[in-house]
Amino acid sequence: MTVTVNNNSNTFSHRRHHLVSFESESLQSSFLVLCHTLRDCFRVSFLCAVVCVAFVGPYSQLYDGWTKWMHNTVHESNANNKEEGEVYWSDRLFFMGITLIVHEGLYYFLNGMFMAFTYFGFFQQYRIERLASQTPSAKLIKKTLFESAIGHWVVQPLSLYLLFPLYVKRGMSVATYLPPFWLSVFQLAASILINDCLFYWGHRLLHHPRFYKRFHKQHHEYTGPIGFSAEYATPLEQFLSNQLPVVVGPILFGMSTLQWSVYLFWRLWRTYEVHSGYDFSGTYLGRIGLLHGHGARYHDYHHTHNVGTFGGPANAFWDYFFGTQNQFAKHEDKIGSPSYHTPYLF
Repeated sequence: MTVTVNNNSNTFSHRRHHLVSFESESLQSSFLVLCHTLRDCFRVSFLCAVVCVAFVGPYSQLYDGWTKWMHNTVHESNANNKEEGEVYWSDRLFFMGITLIVHEGLYYFLNGMFMAFTYFGFFQQYRIERLASQTPSAKLIKKTLFESAIGHWVVQPLSLYLLFPLYVKRGMSVATYLPPFWLSVFQLAASILINDCLFYWGHRLLHHPRFYKRFHKQHHEYTGPIGFSAEYATPLEQFLSNQLPVVVGPILFGMSTLQWSVYLFWRLWRTYEVHSGYDFSGTYLGRIGLLHGHGARYHDYHHTHNVGTFGGPANAFWDYFFGTQNQFAKHEDKIGSPSYHTPYLF
C-alpha cells in the first residue's frame, strides 16, 4: 500500500513538473513574441522618424513651390479670393497629390519590378517555391490591373478629398512641420500597432464562413500571390483591411502630411513585398530588418494553404496568442525553415 502511494505521488510530481515546465516554456515563448513585435515596431517607427527629419528640406521646398504656384494661379483667375480659403484648398490638393504619388509610384514601380524579376528570371534563389497551378494567369492579372485602376484613380481621390477635413480637424499640418522626434516615434509606433491589430481582426472576420465567399474569396483567386494582388479585393475588404487600419492611427494622432507620407510608403512597401512571392530574409537588408522576407513566406502560406496566418510575423502577436499560426509553424518546422521568433534575428 505504501509503495503504491509513493508511485502515485511520484507520478503526480512528474506531471506537475512537466506542466510547470510547459507553462514556463509557453510564457517564455509568449514573452519572446511580444518582445519581437515591439522590437520591430520600434525599429520601423524610429527609421521612419529619421526619414521624416531627413526629408524636411526637400518636402519644404516642394510645399513652398506648390503654394506659390497655387497662389499665383488662383489670383490670376480670382483677385477677390480670400487668403484663408486659398490656403485650405491648396493644402487639400497637396495632401491628395502627395498621397497619390506615394501610392501609385509604389504600386506600379515596385510591383512591376517584382513581375520583371519573375519574367526575366532574376533573383530566382529568393523565389518562394510554387506549384505550376499557383501561377496566376494573364487574364487574372489583367483583371486585377483594370479593377485597381478604378480604385486608384476614381475611388481613392474621392476618399482623400472627403477625408481631408477630418485630418485637419485632428490637427494634421500640411505645411512643413514635425513634432519632437520621440513624439514622432511614438505616433508612428502606435499607428503601426493599431494598423496590425485592425488588420488582423478585419482579415480574420473576412475568413468567417458567413463572409468569406461573398467578400474575401476574390482575393484568394491568387493561390500564389504577386505584388499586384495585394489590393485585388472587394470594396468591403478594401475598406476593412486595406484602408481603415492604415488611416486610423494617423488621423487619431494628427500626423503631419510628411509623417503620413513616410508611414504610408513603409506600409505599402511591406504589403507589396509580402505578396511578391520573394523571400529576401537571407540578404543583408533582410537580416537587419529592412526587408520583409519572413512576411512574404508567412503570407504566401496563407494564400497557398488558405488557413490561419491572418497577420504577419512582424505583427504575429495576434496570430500567436490566438493560435492562428500553428499550422504555419508546423509547416516551417517540417521543411526546416528558421522561425522568425528566434534570438539571432535581433
